[in-house]
Amino acid sequence: MHIAIHFNADHPEFGGYYGEPCYEKVFRALLTGDVMNLDTEVFIGDVNFYQLQEHHLRAWTEARRGKWGQLYEGVGFLTTHNIFAIVLGNVEQSLADHIDQTLRSEDAYIGAVEVNATVGVHKALYELYLIPMFRLVNRECHLFWDGVTEDSKDEGLMEFLTQLPFSRVTFEAKLPFD
Repeated sequence: MHIAIHFNADHPEFGGYYGEPCYEKVFRALLTGDVMNLDTEVFIGDVNFYQLQEHHLRAWTEARRGKWGQLYEGVGFLTTHNIFAIVLGNVEQSLADHIDQTLRSEDAYIGAVEVNATVGVHKALYELYLIPMFRLVNRECHLFWDGVTEDSKDEGLMEFLTQLPFSRVTFEAKLPFD
């Protein structure tokens, strides 16, 4: 299943800079679980619930019924705060449960839900508007770059990732729309 992990990007602990702190929280939680069969692309970005019309919010809520996950804040919170999401594709439910349980103690964590890509609003929020950033294979992290321009390699983020408990961190060429 695909899961979207949500954080309150406005939380004071981030001071306006939330990307790397959120990656660290998710990756540390993930790496304490069973990742031996993990092979997933990771998409990241701001989820703009505040731009959704009422009927889209209802569709988003309805698409979650009977699916895995829980948000610990209501729709009113989502539409009045900046929400940052990290989406993991192809994750076993036991690993998703582990990540959710581990992150619950984090104040900025507002929950995780299963992404239902057959519903247009889920597809838009979690697939079309987010960008592919990483591939995780077991305990390895592959940081995407465009495969063409060396300047597209984010050396600062690479350095940050090497401080996390991955067995290996490398760059992986991924052309846009690949």
